[in-house]
Amino acid sequence: MFQSVLVVVVTMTGLVGASSAGAWPGDPDGSYSACGVKAIDALADMPSAVRAMAATADGKVLGAGYAGNRGLVLRFRAGSPDATFGNGGKVMPSYTGTARFYAVAVTPSGGAVAAGRRTTGAAADTAIVRLRANGTPDPTFSGDGRLNLDVGGTDDARAVAVFDDNSMVVAGNASSGGYVERLTPNGTPDSAFDGDGRRTALPLRVRAVATRADGSVYVGGSTAADPADWRIIRLAADGSVDTGFGGANGLTVDLGGHDVVTALAMTPDGKLIVAGFGKGASGHGQTVVRRYNADGTRDTAFASYRDAFGVNDVPAGLTRRADGSVVVAVNSKVGSDNDIVLVRLGDDGTPDDGFGVGGVSISDAGRRSTVAGVVVPTDGRPFALGSVRRGTRDVVGAFRFQDDASTLGVPTRGVVLDGFGGLHGWSAGCNSQPSGFVGAPYWSGQDLTRGVAILPGSAGVVVDAYGGLHGFTFADGPAAPPKFTGGPYWLGWDIARGVAVVPEGTGGFVLDGFGGLHPFSVGGAPAPAVPAGVVSFGGLDLARGIALMPDRGGYVVDATGGIHPFGGAPAVTPGGPSWPGQDVARGIALAADGNGGWILDKFGGLHPFGTAGDDPPAAAVGGAYWPGFAIARGVGALP
Repeated sequence: MFQSVLVVVVTMTGLVGASSAGAWPGDPDGSYSACGVKAIDALADMPSAVRAMAATADGKVLGAGYAGNRGLVLRFRAGSPDATFGNGGKVMPSYTGTARFYAVAVTPSGGAVAAGRRTTGAAADTAIVRLRANGTPDPTFSGDGRLNLDVGGTDDARAVAVFDDNSMVVAGNASSGGYVERLTPNGTPDSAFDGDGRRTALPLRVRAVATRADGSVYVGGSTAADPADWRIIRLAADGSVDTGFGGANGLTVDLGGHDVVTALAMTPDGKLIVAGFGKGASGHGQTVVRRYNADGTRDTAFASYRDAFGVNDVPAGLTRRADGSVVVAVNSKVGSDNDIVLVRLGDDGTPDDGFGVGGVSISDAGRRSTVAGVVVPTDGRPFALGSVRRGTRDVVGAFRFQDDASTLGVPTRGVVLDGFGGLHGWSAGCNSQPSGFVGAPYWSGQDLTRGVAILPGSAGVVVDAYGGLHGFTFADGPAAPPKFTGGPYWLGWDIARGVAVVPEGTGGFVLDGFGGLHPFSVGGAPAPAVPAGVVSFGGLDLARGIALMPDRGGYVVDATGGIHPFGGAPAVTPGGPSWPGQDVARGIALAADGNGGWILDKFGGLHPFGTAGDDPPAAAVGGAYWPGFAIARGVGALP
């Protein structure tokens, strides 16, 4: 085989990692469960998920959703289910038929109100429950803590808010259009609100509500047309439309595509923060955040925020912190893969550069993970609830992120590839390694593999010595491995040395031993263009691995551990691993945010390095190591 070999002695002291780089507020909290993600099986053998969340004044967190065919209400304390609430932190009210909750709010006494839908046969009606602080049904509400409403035809609740006197508004959709129901503290209709406690046939599809101190309520969602526009209606305390906010049909905003309001929040001075998606066709939304004055005009002191993190962004919720900053939780989809995004904006609407990267934290917690909202409890660590995939089921997912005082690096997980095709998980800055690899090639006893890369959505690719590309999946990845076209193939010529995929997962490059990059396509998408500035070794077999940055360019590592940036990637911080004159390096992987990474030696050791003057990331743990057995061939990190 065509691979140069140099005699080398490696000392194990080189495997000790340096201190972590800087502070990383907003990145996943690697000290929390499995790399910032906790899976909670709310009901054995049944799917479960959280679809709404809220925070109590003392730092607890409520979640509402479903478990099997039952509605689910959860309460968390310090990131774990609160044993003082219900049965081990959960309550599942029983209904005839099926129940799901889509909204939750905190009561003045620290209890919970959850609202959604109850389905019995062909009938679907609004379901509401009120629980005391210990999770038991509140008998002062409708006699047994439960209330069902038939608003007309098929109806359900999508939002709920509770006033200081324990009265509430529930908003949702019925056959006639949007509706708002106002209930007294004991659960009876408030006759002061439109005569019978209910306002129906509102000209919008309801997604969110926000209340004001004077008893008026904002109702947000979208017009009924397709493509839809943003629509927000303000109802006065008596249920009439307040035409001072946008007119008789409220405020309607055409962002230039299919536009929907998904979350609302009030500021102390009476302004309205709005998050939603728009600017694209249905299924191709961008994240949009704006602030409006009480008269419905745009607040020019708040910069309108718009960005796209995937092909289809859907903000799930927002929270306003005491300092005026706003944190928005977003589901960002590319095909069947969903990333969880947090955006933090200052009180002026500009991205907070002290949070994540440029105010944005993007985490890949699995192909099917989702988020339902975000809160910032009293400990300062953003906390989100939603769902994660475990086996063949969705289960409740809890996600915790680093606070503003954090000095931990961004948690990273990855795989080391051995020469036979074996994949071995590792992690840095957290305590969980990827596993469950399916479909990867394996050549028992034959040294044929040369590199590995991880695609978005829990899938990956192995390149063999001749340039052949072989897909695999893991965790909640797709049933079938990805397919590759257009790549190079050198039959019988051992010259492939590494593989990398672009952040979108639509294509990548095979690295040859001389430093050449050869594009390929994933799933039939266009192959990427070769970036500028890639190192060439002029016919010498010195290239050993390649990794791409999340935003631009990347790095090639040579046999001695030398790291060569290209395409605008920042320079490497001096002092990283190096073996002058020795053929030791076998691959390179980057941290999830691109700040530093690890060089793989031929025995499986992973050696951290920094970039742009920053210190290296945390040392890797859990990976395979074969002292004296030079069988490691590649390394990849999850995006």
